[in-house]
Amino acid sequence: MNVTEHHHAPTHYLLNTDLIDASIVTTDLSLFESNPATGAPHNDNGRGTVYFRSLKSHSGSIPVVVKQYRRGGMVRHLNKNLYWHSHYSQSRVWLEFKLLVKMTTMGLPVPMPVAGRVKRRFLQWYEASLITQEIEQSITFADSLKQRLGNADDQTLWNNVGATIKRFHTANIYHADLNASNILVTETDHIYLIDFDKGRYLPDSKTDWKKSNLERLQRSLLKYQSNNDQFQFSAKHWQALIAGYEHQSNSATL
Repeated sequence: MNVTEHHHAPTHYLLNTDLIDASIVTTDLSLFESNPATGAPHNDNGRGTVYFRSLKSHSGSIPVVVKQYRRGGMVRHLNKNLYWHSHYSQSRVWLEFKLLVKMTTMGLPVPMPVAGRVKRRFLQWYEASLITQEIEQSITFADSLKQRLGNADDQTLWNNVGATIKRFHTANIYHADLNASNILVTETDHIYLIDFDKGRYLPDSKTDWKKSNLERLQRSLLKYQSNNDQFQFSAKHWQALIAGYEHQSNSATL
């Protein structure tokens, strides 16, 4: 994947030039902004606001997801979207974009990175946006579990999710917010992970972060279940996920 940087102070861009020309994002100032024509944001949970758009690529129009980084927690009431950095290359969008490039190169199921932007507002404060290619015909794992309602294929789905997570763990990729809304399921039950803000490549970690990562996912699933009666999650489902995780581990050693 060919990635280039373009700098037009006070704005800095990262571009996947295999997909798009630099002129597209550096001249269309509205591309990274919210667009009233697209309607309400798909997701606005404090960690990021997401819009779906079309973008002209080398091979024609492609569907993309535009994420505007947003503050979470109580601080969002005072500061919605500004972050401090010592250099644009250490910004959250830069780090997430580079991690997506690495994972794509490794063949992991993640959205293709398209473009990133850091726009300095004053001093070292900046706002950031990320564009990725949309995973078409997919829904979140959380929505999938609400729709299936005990479908006989559930075990296969949970096996697939566990096996996919294991692929990332084997590659030493840490997802900082592994939950059912950051897992996508396609119509053919292919699994993708999204939203790698604060994610990292941890090849030399001495902590058992992989076990903790799975426990985090389990806690989030229990929370979803407690908040929604339609959410389908049980001990049987978790066992199926772990079985898929462990089977993928065994397959990798054969």
